[in-house]
Amino acid sequence: MPERDSQLVADEASEHQPSGLGSHSKDAVRLSRQTILLVDDTPSNLLAFQAILERDGVDIVCASSGRAALEILLEREVAIAILDVQMPEMDGLELATLIRGVDRNRRLPIIFVTAGSRDEQHMFAGYQAGAVDFLFKPVDPDILWRKVDAFLELDRQRGELAEAL
Repeated sequence: MPERDSQLVADEASEHQPSGLGSHSKDAVRLSRQTILLVDDTPSNLLAFQAILERDGVDIVCASSGRAALEILLEREVAIAILDVQMPEMDGLELATLIRGVDRNRRLPIIFVTAGSRDEQHMFAGYQAGAVDFLFKPVDPDILWRKVDAFLELDRQRGELAEAL
């Protein structure tokens, strides 16, 4: 993926962030950095999602294939995964099934992104593979941002609860 000017990415991301959502005081205490995993075989899609979702306290890791995503998941914990459904070699449905097959990833929220069919049978297969949601291309940046923000908040709360116990 080509390197981009970090200010340009930050400016693009801020254009799409709804005011008041996900903005946390710099004085707030972070338990740890959260990670978003983006998986898409199209580099421009990865760049666009990265620009929309970039925020303080969150790492975004990108994979251009299912195999690369699985390697990332062996090395790090992620708070949410956003997977393209239609990829060569290993599609998003197969990847989600493999992700769910690992105990530590069993509860990982997976959002599928697709330019494909909106028929119920196709979506049902995605939910059976482990999706918590589907987004259709072209993706509305505000909807993507709000959905991811909600799952990051749930991950933060789960972490705080685990630490309190």
